[in-house]
Amino acid sequence: FDEMVARELQRHLEDEGITIITGTSVKEANKPNGAVELLVDIKGKGERRLSAERLLIATGLKANTGDMGLENAGVELDGKGFVGISDLMQTSQKHIYAAGDVTGLMPLETVAAKQGNIAALNMFENAGKTINYLEIPQAVFTSPEVASIGMTEEEYMAKYNVCLCRTISFEHVEKAAAIKDTRGLIRMVVDPKTMQVIGVHLVGPMAADIITTAAYA
Repeated sequence: FDEMVARELQRHLEDEGITIITGTSVKEANKPNGAVELLVDIKGKGERRLSAERLLIATGLKANTGDMGLENAGVELDGKGFVGISDLMQTSQKHIYAAGDVTGLMPLETVAAKQGNIAALNMFENAGKTINYLEIPQAVFTSPEVASIGMTEEEYMAKYNVCLCRTISFEHVEKAAAIKDTRGLIRMVVDPKTMQVIGVHLVGPMAADIITTAAYA
């Protein structure tokens, strides 16, 4: 997600008493007396031992394509083991299509369903349908919520080196003040020449609902 949005969410989570440590690698894990203990190396701060009752491992996605025999079908995989597809959902073998998390593109249930629908239409009706992934909103139901659509400022600047980007804190939004929850901010990425909205990223109450309006924009 957008870097400023991520920092804002981190600030609110830390206000709730959650400790967040980034730039960390796990050196070893043990289970002394039924608990969980980690030895971690924190960038710039050295090693530290952490102990807790439970350990949740949520370190991203890994492609589950190893036993599918795709090499026998001539279907090419990317460097992470995901199936590469064209805009039409075709693999490197034009008569074989792929959809869903196996493609490594926006691993959302809604995206998987749409990809499957488009793949079927292109397969059997030669419909020529595609997906613009920059028009698909996504949300995380933290407290406060996080939601995003389109390119971030970092992505846009890396590509075009110029951006009409604006940020407003929820402290300056009248409804947020009315409901007495001014946590969060909204960031907009706008093309400075066309004034087209390229991305909207926010953290705050009801962010998952607000992002729908941004999707239409």
